Amino acid sequence: MIEGKLGIIWTLDRICKWQCNYCCVDAFGVKIQDRNLQITSNRFNHTEKQPKSRQSQDIFRRANQILQDQGLALTLTEKMKILDNLQGANIEIGFSGGDPLLVQDNFQVIRRASDLFGRSNIGLTVTGIGIKLGKVENYLEHIAQLEFTYDSPVDDDENHQQPGYNRTNLEGFGSIVDACKKEQVVTQALIPISNTNKDPNTVDLLYSTLRQSRVDKVYLMRTFPVGRGSHSQTDILQADDYRRVIQQYKQLQIQTSGPEVNVMCALRALYPDTDPDPCTFLRSTIDLTSTGDLIADAFAYGPTGEPLLPELVFGNLRKDKFADLISQDRLHRLADRIGENPGHCKVFAYLSNRSAGIDGFFTRTDPLYMDQS
Repeated sequence: MIEGKLGIIWTLDRICKWQCNYCCVDAFGVKIQDRNLQITSNRFNHTEKQPKSRQSQDIFRRANQILQDQGLALTLTEKMKILDNLQGANIEIGFSGGDPLLVQDNFQVIRRASDLFGRSNIGLTVTGIGIKLGKVENYLEHIAQLEFTYDSPVDDDENHQQPGYNRTNLEGFGSIVDACKKEQVVTQALIPISNTNKDPNTVDLLYSTLRQSRVDKVYLMRTFPVGRGSHSQTDILQADDYRRVIQQYKQLQIQTSGPEVNVMCALRALYPDTDPDPCTFLRSTIDLTSTGDLIADAFAYGPTGEPLLPELVFGNLRKDKFADLISQDRLHRLADRIGENPGHCKVFAYLSNRSAGIDGFFTRTDPLYMDQS
């Protein structure tokens, strides 16, 4: 069952400069091609002529308007209504995207959230392009943590992200690291472990680069075959691979006094003696989609950014109070089933047992832990 403070991952918008192969929410890639504004995703595609005078930030403003007209993005009024419906809740919010910095109205949303729930309960995940265009320095006094992905030291890892993604993320962070230190914002690099970054030399280079960049923490993750990566099996690693990589990162922290190494819940059951049931699914985390739906997990997305199953959707915060949605019997019935497959990541368990429907989330079918069951 839900225990204590609840962490909400809010996909504030799905607009992004990039169109990465592994994007778990199928973000809307926005770019200019041959004087045309293009919006691209698995779910929605749009092209229109681009006025000569339109500046970079105007591109994303126009894209946001198009998505709002299609019912694929919320207006500022709707986002503020969600905050109204969250008032009084014991929560912390991690704002993500897309890149929230590319929609200018989001500053008002994050500032308001900080006022309501306290700066210490607000985090923000961004890209280097958002840092460059979105005036991130204005956000720092309203957040406690800033995150970005950095999972490849080379710029040609097209299996996951487009060329330039990691480089611009690191450059963007480098431009604001002093401001983050001044405002006491904790910084964290997200590293999904994959076949392209698991070798020891790459691990050494990733960690040393982040240490030299003065990042405070790294967060080691599994690569989830959800969203735009739903049909990929290229990064299904074995337990021994994960253990070796995690151990190397932890040793580097000890040896260099570098960034603190943290491990996501879907990997922590590799160490059952210290963390036998680390799952946060409906226990300490929940997800809020870019259209206001409250769903069970931040990785429970299908190929076009829709929830994996309708049973995972508990209502919409544009219309309903959070307290009413979170108290539903059907939500608590699911939360009470967490112990049926302790240690197993609920999303991976379902993906390996789709035919079971909602029951698949609670079967012992996460490939990483089936030998331990």
